[in-house]
Amino acid sequence: MSRPSSLNVEAVQLDDEGIYRCRVDFKNSPTRNFQIRLNVVVPPHQLLLYDENGRDLAGVVGPLEEGGNFTLLCELRGGRPQPTLTWLINNRTIEDHTILKNDGKVIVSKISIGGAERSWLNTTVRCQATNTALLSPHERTARVEMNLRPTSVYIVEKPLQVSADTEVTLVCISHGSRPPAQITWFRENRKYTRGKTTEFSNETSTISRLTMLPQPEDDATVIRCRADNPILRVALEDSFRMTVVYRPVLTMSLGSTLNPNDIKEGDDVYFECNIRANPKEHRISWYHNDQQVTQNMSSGVFISTKSLVLQRVMRRDAGLYTCRAANQIGEASSQAVYLRVQYAPVCEQPSPLLIGARFDESLRVRCTVSADPADVSFYWQFNNSGESFQVSPARYVSTGGTASELRYRAASERDYGALLCRATNAVGRQKKPCVFQIVPAARPSPPKNCTAKRIMKNGEVYLAIQCTAGYDGGLSQHFTLEALGDAGRVLVNATAERNGKYFLQLLQC
Repeated sequence: MSRPSSLNVEAVQLDDEGIYRCRVDFKNSPTRNFQIRLNVVVPPHQLLLYDENGRDLAGVVGPLEEGGNFTLLCELRGGRPQPTLTWLINNRTIEDHTILKNDGKVIVSKISIGGAERSWLNTTVRCQATNTALLSPHERTARVEMNLRPTSVYIVEKPLQVSADTEVTLVCISHGSRPPAQITWFRENRKYTRGKTTEFSNETSTISRLTMLPQPEDDATVIRCRADNPILRVALEDSFRMTVVYRPVLTMSLGSTLNPNDIKEGDDVYFECNIRANPKEHRISWYHNDQQVTQNMSSGVFISTKSLVLQRVMRRDAGLYTCRAANQIGEASSQAVYLRVQYAPVCEQPSPLLIGARFDESLRVRCTVSADPADVSFYWQFNNSGESFQVSPARYVSTGGTASELRYRAASERDYGALLCRATNAVGRQKKPCVFQIVPAARPSPPKNCTAKRIMKNGEVYLAIQCTAGYDGGLSQHFTLEALGDAGRVLVNATAERNGKYFLQLLQC
C-alpha cells in the first residue's frame, strides 16, 4: 500500500479559501477525483472594553457604589465568520445585553447592571468573542472595584463610671467600609480634641483608641464615635453617656443684685456658692480670711444651703470669703471673693493722745485715719475751757491719702488744750474726732510695780526685770536700767525694751 498523499498550506491567508481537488489515477481502474473545501476562519483582531463615557477600563470596573448602577460596552472589530459576543460576571453568563451596532465589521454590545451588591467586590467581568471552536475565545476582563458603606461601629467595653483626672482609654472599631472608615470622636456635638488618638486600619476595618483625662464638665455628656466613609459621605456611630465622679467644683460670687464697689457699713450683703459634685456634696462651710464663719443670728450672720447672708456689715467684715464643700471623693474650696466695705474715716491712732509741749516749741501733730475710699479731706479744731475755733487750713497739710500734719506752737497758757482732727470721704464725715491733748511738758514719773525673775534663754540663765511705765510728762520717754555692785559700781547700764505700759530688761546672770 502506497503512502497517502498530502498538501500542506503554510501561513494560510483568506484567499487560500476555496475548493481543492485531489485526482487519483490508477493503472487498471478509472481515475477518481476528490473535492475538499477549505474554509479559512479569521479571528477577531481587536476587542475593546469601556464605560458609557468611552473611557477604557484598564482592567478595573468602578469603583462602584453599593446599590449603584453601571453600564459597560464591548466593541469587537474583525473576525470571519462574524464572531459571537458573550458577557460573563464571575463566570455567570449575562443574557440581557443589547447589540448597539453590527455592520459586519464592528459589533458593539452593551450591558446595564443595577443594584450592585457588596459581594461583587473583586469579581471579574468578561466580554468574550468567539467564531470557532478551534481557538480559545478572545476576551477582555476587568476586576470590579467598589466603595462600601461601613456595616458596623461600636465602642468596646463602655465604662460605667470614670474618675476625673484619671486616664482612661476608649476603643472604637468599625467594619465593612471601603476605603477604610475615618473614625472621629465627639463630645456631645463637638469634635473632641483634648485627648490623644491612635488609629489602625486594614482593607475594610478601622480601630481607633482615644486616651483622655475626664474632667468634671464631662459628667453626663455623650461621647460619640463616628465612622465615616470618606468618599461615600455616609457614616455610622455609637455612643454612651459618660459618668464622671469628682470632688466638688465651686464657684463663689457676691450676690447678683449687689454692686461690689458700692457696699457701705450698715448694708446687707449675701454670697452665693455654686457647687457641682458627683457624688453630691454632704458638707458646705464658709470662711472669712481663712477663719470659719458660723451662723449667729444675733450678729446678723445667716447660713443657708448655698448662701451666706451678712446683715449690717461693718468694716471688720471686709476681706476674702470662700466656700468649701466635701463629698466622698474629697474636699475643695472656691476661689476667694473680696468683700470691700466702704466706711467713713475713723482714727487709726489712740485717742485722746497726750502731747507735752514747752512754750514756743514747734510741734508737728500728725493725724492718721483709716477710711474707704481713702480720698479724704481734713479739718482741724482747737478747744480749751475758754474758746473753740477752726484751725486755718494754711497751718496743716495732707501728707498722704489718710494723714494730715498740723504745725502748732504753744505761745501762751491759752494755747494748751485739745486739738480735734476730723476727716470726710465719699461715705460721710468722721463721727468721733481724733483728739490730741496739748499739755505743758513735765518730767516723767518713775516706773513702778517692778518685778524680777530668773528665766532661761538659749540655754543660759537671765534675770528678767519688768516694770510698769509711769506718766510720761506728755513726751516720749526712754528707760535706762542700771545694775550696781559693791560700792555703787555700775555693773550694767542698758536701755530697756518698751512694750505698752511695761518695759522689760534681761540681765545675764
